[in-house]
Amino acid sequence: MGWNIVSQNTEEVIDRNPDTYVKRAEKALSEGRVDEAVREVDSAIEYCDSSKKVIIIMKRQRFYMVLKETRSAVIS
Repeated sequence: MGWNIVSQNTEEVIDRNPDTYVKRAEKALSEGRVDEAVREVDSAIEYCDSSKKVIIIMKRQRFYMVLKETRSAVIS
């Protein structure tokens, strides 16, 4: 019995675990990178099933509130 060697090039790996995106969003938010946090949460929503979608959408709303408060403070 021999081994078949397979060679495959991969240009991009997409993580489809929404929890990964939520964790990155929370880290970005804690570091003040609100725009990035919102993008990460949007990706989480894209990859989550319907049972988690509401929870993640609520997190996104919190990020938008922080973004609005941050931008208001800068303008004032």
